[in-house]
Formats: sequence, structure tokens, C-alpha cells
Amino acid sequence: MAAPATRHPCLWHGAPVLLLLLPALSAALSCANLRTRQSTFNWDSLQLLHAMAPSLPQPCDHDAPFPFPKTLLAIQAPRQATNAILRILRHLFATLSNENTPAHWDSQAHQQLLNQLHSQIQHLQRCLPGTGTDSKSQGPRNPWLSIITYFRRIQDFLRTHNHSPCAWENVCLEVQTCFQHIDKLTQRMESQSAPSLQTHPRPKTVPSESQKPPSHRRHLQQGLGFISTTQPSSRRGPMPPGKQA
Repeated sequence: MAAPATRHPCLWHGAPVLLLLLPALSAALSCANLRTRQSTFNWDSLQLLHAMAPSLPQPCDHDAPFPFPKTLLAIQAPRQATNAILRILRHLFATLSNENTPAHWDSQAHQQLLNQLHSQIQHLQRCLPGTGTDSKSQGPRNPWLSIITYFRRIQDFLRTHNHSPCAWENVCLEVQTCFQHIDKLTQRMESQSAPSLQTHPRPKTVPSESQKPPSHRRHLQQGLGFISTTQPSSRRGPMPPGKQA
């Protein structure tokens, strides 16, 4: 006579525990690659920025009085670098969510960039609870206050020039500079080693290669570490057709 099958009640009791641990394990694995993910995000966002806002036919003469805060460039601590990135991304999202954007912007690329910003902000907040809320240092050298002041100047600039296409042209060039500095802060994040965007090629899906002249392709291949010294209108190549007015 065959022996009765042995029961393993402990396995049934352990299954719910495993199901509860799976989301935490998945989140931990995702956060382990935080620095690599941020590096990819920086590159993809730069491409979307170029696709979203094609250059105007004529150069703009507006002076953009908002230099990037030097206090942020001095950050070395990994958690503080991540904190700075998160705060900058929040302000970039708020700025680019403005309803008074130019009619010639590509609406699809604009929405993709906003979605990507929102997703990365949520990811940083999940991986580092409490990041972006603490503000212990006081005074004019507080890096978090300098971020607020920096983006307030950008908003004032847009209002002063009635959110004109030329004003947005200058702001988009400044957003490009922001991503350059975010890339530097990314290299100071605490995670797996990720190469700089200056040497880390990414698939160029937006815009396509056929839509960009050779000079613009060289610009993107140099990554976020490049700032052109030519007129603003020549710093971004032709882009896909913009949204309808």
C-alpha cells in the first residue's frame, strides 16, 4: 500500500510572505541601478528637448539673467547630489508644464518629456524616502534656496517677456544647461558605476537621424558636456513639425 503523501503546511503559510516580499525585492533591484537609470534619463531627456522645441528662424536678443547656482556645483556627497537632482527635476517639470508654451513646439515630444520627468521624480522619491524635503542649512549658501531663486528668475523672465517664443528659446537653452549639470551630479550619486553621457552612446529615437544635419548630430554625440558658443538659433538643429497654433 502506497504511503500517504507528506504534507508541507509550512510552504503554504510562507507563500503569502513571499508575495509580500516580491514588490520590495523588485524596488530594491530597481534602486540598485539608480545612477545608471538617471544617466539614461538625462540623455533621453536631452533628445526630447531638442525634438520638442525647434529653433526659431531668427536669433533672439533677450539676455537670460539666470546663471546656474554655483553652490550646486560644489556638491560631492552622493545623497546630497541625488537630493539636488530631485529638486531640479521638480522645478523643470513645473516650468515646462506652463500653459503659455509656444505654438511651434512639438506637442507629442513635449508630453513625452513631461511624462518622463514625472516618472523619474516618482522613482527618485521611492528609492530615497525623505529626499527633497530636508533643509537643514540656512543662509545665502543654502543650495536648496539657490535652486528656488534660480527657477524664480526663470519664471520672472518668462513673465517679463510675456512668454514669447524668444523668451522660451532662451529658457530651453537654459534647460539644456540644467541637464548638463544634472549629468555632473549624476556621477556623484551612490549606485552602480555609470559612464558619463559624454562617452555613453544611446539610441537616438527622437528625432531621427534623417531629420538632423551633420552639425547637429555632432552636437548630440558630444553629450551634455557641450555648450555651443554660436548664436542660439544654431544650437539646435531642425526638428519634427511643431504643434498647431
